[in-house]
Amino acid sequence: MRLLLWCIGVGLLAFLVGSTLMTTANPEVTFWGDVRDRRDAELEQIRTENPGDPVIIFAGGSSCAFSIRPEIIRKVTGLPAMNYGVAAGSGSKYIIEQALRRCEKGDILVLALEPHFLLEPGRGKPTRLGMSLAVADRDISLAVGGDTFEDSVTPGQFFEYLRPGARYAATYLGKALKGDLTYRYNPKDYRPCGWLETSYRVPALEAVENAHGTHISDEGRQLLKMSKQEAEKKGVTIFYSLPWIFTNKSVVNEARRSHVILLKDIAQTIPVLNDKTYGSQPNINYFSDSSYHLDANGASMRSEIVGESLLNVLHEK
Repeated sequence: MRLLLWCIGVGLLAFLVGSTLMTTANPEVTFWGDVRDRRDAELEQIRTENPGDPVIIFAGGSSCAFSIRPEIIRKVTGLPAMNYGVAAGSGSKYIIEQALRRCEKGDILVLALEPHFLLEPGRGKPTRLGMSLAVADRDISLAVGGDTFEDSVTPGQFFEYLRPGARYAATYLGKALKGDLTYRYNPKDYRPCGWLETSYRVPALEAVENAHGTHISDEGRQLLKMSKQEAEKKGVTIFYSLPWIFTNKSVVNEARRSHVILLKDIAQTIPVLNDKTYGSQPNINYFSDSSYHLDANGASMRSEIVGESLLNVLHEK
């Protein structure tokens, strides 16, 4: 009996240490928690200053966070906008749910999800980062999409996804030994209304060499369907916008042709915003530290295109 109690105690201690590494001691979680709080404060101010006016809210992975400038969207459309893009590693259901919870009746939600979430099976599963962020948000149901996806976290999932994997633990230990537990991004990268901008650049950024798939998976379609259902239930208009990705010039035309087919497939479930780049951008000068992260100029150009497309579809209503 003593041995059993000892084993249980050691196990609980190990879990507590591990979960701490994944949450309060995790600089990535701290960063996104700070971003969330600043966005929420700005959104509250917008609603206070513009009572009854719809707000355009953008949701997606970090390609959304670093590539949509709400002040430009507002300038083009005349409507206030907020960027709620978060780390793609948090999972598609977390990304969508945390944005939908901030939407009110009359708002417009633009899903700027990276295409792999829709193309690849299994992308709807919870993630370690998503679980950690959900704990930091004080609502673990966010990790599995909560009300939108009618799901709740099981005890097994909680313990599985809130413990650090071997790779994470090794990376954390290595950084700790070097005395550097900082995250690549910091509060200085935050811009008005939730847009993020980094001064870090990768000079030899790797371009995409192949076109994406052309048809979304059954899981991807269900993800869009349930997102639309929840949006409609809340009185929110929903659109999809394909993120820009740095694409090798030799395959740009092929990539755009495949994306045209992909967008037509997505449009069977939710409306798609028009963008003549079709998500493939061969100019490296528009990118910063990732093939999905735009710099200020690239984000300005993409935001103007998205804003014009929104303006056109809203005028048609």
